[in-house]
Amino acid sequence: MRIARNQLLFLLAWWITVAFVYTEESLSVSRMMGTQLTWRDVLPVHLAGCLLWVPLSLFLIELVRRFPFESGRRVRAALALTGGVGVAILVRGLFVYLANPATHWWYPETPPLLSVLEHSVRANMVLSWLIVGVAHAFHYFERAQSSRVRIAELEAKLTRAQLDALAAQLNPHFLFNTLNSIAELTHVDSAKADQMIVGLSALLRRSLERTGEQEVLLSDEMALLALYVDIEKVRMGDRLNVEYRIDEDSSSCYVPIFLLLPLVENSITHGLARRSTRGSIVVEIRREAARLRLTISDNGGGEASPGGHGIGLGNTAERLKFLYGDEQSIEVRQTAGGTTVSLQIPARHSPTL
Repeated sequence: MRIARNQLLFLLAWWITVAFVYTEESLSVSRMMGTQLTWRDVLPVHLAGCLLWVPLSLFLIELVRRFPFESGRRVRAALALTGGVGVAILVRGLFVYLANPATHWWYPETPPLLSVLEHSVRANMVLSWLIVGVAHAFHYFERAQSSRVRIAELEAKLTRAQLDALAAQLNPHFLFNTLNSIAELTHVDSAKADQMIVGLSALLRRSLERTGEQEVLLSDEMALLALYVDIEKVRMGDRLNVEYRIDEDSSSCYVPIFLLLPLVENSITHGLARRSTRGSIVVEIRREAARLRLTISDNGGGEASPGGHGIGLGNTAERLKFLYGDEQSIEVRQTAGGTTVSLQIPARHSPTL
């Protein structure tokens, strides 16, 4: 039988309280009838009777756990619980029958066993079934709580799996794009190609160190972004200029790993790479109370939308939705000279997952 310590303490406190209530009622009736009963006369009787209900209550509660009234099991539950109530009534009757000759607490003279058992049925039937009913209420409540916990755990695991799948798309995405750039430079400028290979190695090493993490400090994300920008600067040279405007208060906040890389990559691929002249990207991050605003602007003149360009913005929008739900937003707008992507996420100092 599974007996929780808190459950046992609760039952002890409950039945002792009931014993005191019964004692006060008995003394009130005694005063009304003109008899002179005292606490010493009455309290032991009610304590003995009520404390016997502690193990009996535990027995009935465990019986409800094993045989609750449920669809498809009602007949078996009815038989088991009826038998359990019968056992409780029998134990109560036998206790009175065996203890009364020594104490005379219940009868001046102990009646025959059948008479004691008959009185036990009348006195304890309703109370026994009441305990069974209350035990069912707690049983269903515990099961509902357990179901909610399991559902929450499954949802968290599903979200984690979906996030892992989305994050897994990013590494090959950047790898393939960078390898394509290296392939383009191999026959044109082998020195730059070598430089890009070194930069790619550093980026992959840094990203592999973060395998399994969904969120990192903004300062760590900026370090990853700097490695990627350095690679792109080797390829584009003076045509690429990246400016960072980072609020100091935001550096200790957590952001999704690879949050900024696909957005900057999107600006380069769909904007600046098309220009023959110098292009600029501005990465601005600032904290606004409980929110973190991240803005990536370019003057490349490209077109973008959260659902477009495959991995980049679409992936970012999905990841933000999984991580933050309604607490996040992403906005893409065209400006006179290019595209601006604005993100808002909660400013948190610990990871979400």
